[in-house]
Amino acid sequence: MRCSLARTGSHSADSRACRKSSVGRLITSTAGHPRGRAVDEDTAYTHLQMAARYLGKMTALAAHFAQQTGSPAAKS
Repeated sequence: MRCSLARTGSHSADSRACRKSSVGRLITSTAGHPRGRAVDEDTAYTHLQMAARYLGKMTALAAHFAQQTGSPAAKS
């Protein structure tokens, strides 16, 4: 399953499966954790939730600046 970062506002079974898959990959990944410390599931889930909020806010901010400058990116 390919996970999309697009915000759909739905809580479908596909989006839940995607989140669980992402948490699993984050927990088992050693990239970014050179000391070999394990990341527990709650921490991984919290970080993913924070990242989703951050990306949403950054997307809104980019759209705002694009609209102010009349950039074509404002239409997306």
